[in-house]
Amino acid sequence: MKLINICFLSLVIFFYSCDSTNKENTENNVNTTVVALNIDSLALISFEAFKNNDISKVALASINESDFEEVFSKWEGDEKEKKENLAEAKNQMQEFNNGLSSNFKKIREKAIKDGINWEKAVFKNAEYSIKKKEGIEQADVKVMFSYLGVDYWFGIKRVFNTSRGWVICEEFVWETYAEEKTKELENERKKIISENVYNYLKVDREYTYREIGGIDNLYVSIKNECEFKFENIVVLVEYVRTSGAIYQTKYLNFTNLKGYDEITKKAPDSNLGTSVRVSVVNVESSELGIYPEYGD
Repeated sequence: MKLINICFLSLVIFFYSCDSTNKENTENNVNTTVVALNIDSLALISFEAFKNNDISKVALASINESDFEEVFSKWEGDEKEKKENLAEAKNQMQEFNNGLSSNFKKIREKAIKDGINWEKAVFKNAEYSIKKKEGIEQADVKVMFSYLGVDYWFGIKRVFNTSRGWVICEEFVWETYAEEKTKELENERKKIISENVYNYLKVDREYTYREIGGIDNLYVSIKNECEFKFENIVVLVEYVRTSGAIYQTKYLNFTNLKGYDEITKKAPDSNLGTSVRVSVVNVESSELGIYPEYGD
């Protein structure tokens, strides 16, 4: 009787183990095959891939051998034409999958070159029209997104409808139609910065002073808090007595300060004074269209 119970228990464990394995395999299959049920979700997956610089989900949403066979089984055209197109289409599919990574990188970098900061881009929607050709349901897709209030898009040349959802079967394309709008935004930003230029230049100082008077180890630094270059920045340095009166003034020139960069310079020491004030009094930036102001 004990032997029968042990055998029964072993069978229960075996079947439970098989069932768990099947469930796990099913879940894994779902995770690796069912990617996008419709074109809108496929567009969102593609956008998030570009935004996060992560091609993994796009790769899962791309056409594979199983999709290819399913799609071409629906061909309703001439059989001879089908055979002629089949080999060519299969080669194109293989070329697409082999070149997916480089195409993805190329399109993403093109957009960056056109001024897109993907991290701040916002998905809007997908624009497409579904059509049937030789019995195969397909579409070309525009993935719409916005950046700094301007609408942009990148394209997916062709997607096919399969039993696991819509899949990508041709390359991504980037349209630079918004280049003029990007230029307009850049010019607008330049205008805002040039009108408030001193707000984008942060000047500071470090020093030691003697209680009886005198400034030593004076260093002045200036930080550029915008993306545009300054050819020259003039900083006024004021050595101040305990009474608040200015003992003497000096001027420091900072040259070729690049965007978001910082420069520090040694300033002259002083025999008198207990504090130092610094301020920007003149700037030059050809990128911003700002040129030195000279007195009469």
